[in-house]
Amino acid sequence: AVGGGHLADLSTAWEPYEAAHTALGHAATPRQVESHVRRLESRMGPLGAELKHFLADGVLSEEFVLNNMDALLEALRDANVAVRWLLLHGGTLSPALQRVVATAAPPAADVVDMLLDTAELEMSMKSV
Repeated sequence: AVGGGHLADLSTAWEPYEAAHTALGHAATPRQVESHVRRLESRMGPLGAELKHFLADGVLSEEFVLNNMDALLEALRDANVAVRWLLLHGGTLSPALQRVVATAAPPAADVVDMLLDTAELEMSMKSV
């Protein structure tokens, strides 16, 4: 059973189900995965800078948070999506997809930095 924090790699878990496995194979090709990883990586630089800006001393005043809630939430959402995708898909069991993620993904340290900045911004916003 999968749930409660357990992960399943559908590229292998669905092997017994021919139609589902075939459909997934068409949807998650190495080329498509590489394109998605590169899109995430290109977004990480500007997103990281945006998070750092929000975390700079004196920026997160109550007034700033109220006036910029949409931008703050969008940055947090985008960062969480990027970090989650990169962390979860880096552990695929598919050798072809492993190669793609390993070569196209940003360094693990960058992903962890974004995770920490995201968590810090979330905590800072809660205390404003």
